Amino acid sequence: MDKLREMMRLHELGRNQSEIARSCNMARSTVQDYLRRATTKDLSDEQLQQLSDSEVEVLLGKGKRQGRPRSETIDFAPVHQELERKGITLALL
Repeated sequence: MDKLREMMRLHELGRNQSEIARSCNMARSTVQDYLRRATTKDLSDEQLQQLSDSEVEVLLGKGKRQGRPRSETIDFAPVHQELERKGITLALL
């Protein structure tokens, strides 16, 4: 999160995204993504300095992602039955 704070500081100083990317040693697209997220939430450098790392992650949507819920188990009997037909491959199914 230190890099994010540095990005916002440099952005508020008027640096362009390429300069910020070089300074923070990251891709320009990453800088662009973070700046877009922060701008959408109207976050300034001062506000980011007051927040904890976990709060910043939640605000910018970059926190740990929740895994999707497990679906029901698959019944493979119909799959095997279809595979027995001539010309049917697993890729087709």
